[in-house]
Amino acid sequence: MRKFRYLLLLIPYFFSCGNSNKQQGNSDTSKNLIVNQQKLPKLSLPLGMELLSTIDFPEKWTNRPVDDQAEGFLLSNVKSDDYNNLFYFVQKHYNKLYDSLEVNGAMYKSKPVLPFADPVRFDPMISAAALVWEEKNYSVVLYKDSGKYNDQPAGSETGSTINYMYLVTEHDGERLDSLLLYYTERDPIFSRRQYYLVDREKVIHLYRFQAEEDETSLQETKTYHINANGKFVESSQKETMTKKKTNLSAWKGTYTAFIEGEMTTSGTSSTKWTINIENNAVNVSSITFHEPILCNGQYRAVERAGKLELFYDGDEAGCKTSAPNFILKKENGRIYAHGPFGESNVGQWIELLIK
Repeated sequence: MRKFRYLLLLIPYFFSCGNSNKQQGNSDTSKNLIVNQQKLPKLSLPLGMELLSTIDFPEKWTNRPVDDQAEGFLLSNVKSDDYNNLFYFVQKHYNKLYDSLEVNGAMYKSKPVLPFADPVRFDPMISAAALVWEEKNYSVVLYKDSGKYNDQPAGSETGSTINYMYLVTEHDGERLDSLLLYYTERDPIFSRRQYYLVDREKVIHLYRFQAEEDETSLQETKTYHINANGKFVESSQKETMTKKKTNLSAWKGTYTAFIEGEMTTSGTSSTKWTINIENNAVNVSSITFHEPILCNGQYRAVERAGKLELFYDGDEAGCKTSAPNFILKKENGRIYAHGPFGESNVGQWIELLIK
């Protein structure tokens, strides 16, 4: 089976951070953009990989081979602390996203200001690729480079190659501000990359990585929002941490579900699930008849798009995954859950009883 290191992937997208007042280097960009936004494809939020915000990447981790041909090699089967395989799927996602965007609108000259001084090749011309969203005072347009050097060998004597994307705020054909959203360095041994997530609340999260031959490191994370004047404003670390913390008070309570399974020679298999949510903790327990005990213990909670995602945070083998173990939602005063409720309930929302 084919084995390779994920850092050998030639990934054409990751995004780079930059403060609109300090790092963007917009003096080279034209202030008069003529973009027919009606002809641009419209993207929807979230933009990027939501999973990225839930992975607790360490500062560094050791690289090891990834076997993408192995049986059952799926993102849903990857454990939350398997950073090599998680990073592989992150790269794959952003490669696909970058490649799917075609330049459609006005082109102008840019000079990406990267957080390193090494010389790299990049196409200075960028073009409108998609309309992300519109506000009363501005529109947010995604620009990308044309990939001028993509067909040339990476890591040659002329240097590595950078692919990149900008978010640009515009009003009446004039650029208001821009943020270097994504970049990836095409090099077979050493590469620097920045990935992004624009969440449903229109908050922009940037994650900067550096991949070397033996290890990969998370260099920096930054968060931005756009103010009423169309300017990108960096959020403080305190503000960012506050936004990441989930307030469980609205979900506080004890919820149960009784799930029947298959008929056996000694009776019908069944499981009673109990989900207990306090202000600062979530605990899941189960009592079973002819079913294995599944992932009991503490869970980490992330609230997203009005739903509560629960990720196993204990030590039971095989329980930690990149996807949430349970998802809770509220509907018409009732609580429903999606989770490991047996084959007969795959993909269904199960109503929980409230104690």
